[in-house]
Amino acid sequence: MIGIIGRKLGMTQIFNEEGQQIPCTVVEATPNSVTKVLKKDQVGFDSVELGLGGQRHARVHKKGERTTRRGRAHQAADGPRA
Repeated sequence: MIGIIGRKLGMTQIFNEEGQQIPCTVVEATPNSVTKVLKKDQVGFDSVELGLGGQRHARVHKKGERTTRRGRAHQAADGPRA
């Protein structure tokens, strides 16, 4: 499956050669990072969780990684990764 993940910014219009108006959706598509990988034995099928957008109010921690409190809680719930 191929798709796009983005944030809808609004609507606009363009005109073709015949002068017909064509409505268009404006989508901001930024790079998506994989935040979690789930195997078939965990949920019944292989899946990934994608993140959208940048970090807000990030802090630098002992290991030098930038993360939010919500991100740390999300990673702690996953347990150790193999």
